[in-house]
Amino acid sequence: MNQQLIEALSNYCDPGIEITRETELISDLGMTSFDLIQAMGDFEESTGHSIDMENLAGVTTVGQLDAAVARALNAM
Repeated sequence: MNQQLIEALSNYCDPGIEITRETELISDLGMTSFDLIQAMGDFEESTGHSIDMENLAGVTTVGQLDAAVARALNAM
């Protein structure tokens, strides 16, 4: 998994929560759509790559988010 993505997500959830591919963004991390937008902004800032939020439609787990980000980065 993309470590920069994990770091960005961890800023918006309770400390000590283990983030795995199966972790649910809403039920496990307690993220809102606004939290996800902010986390992706942090990710974009740390990597210098812009991710179109449309690529994240339907994403519910960290693994799905990681795959969507990887697809977006590979398409660049």
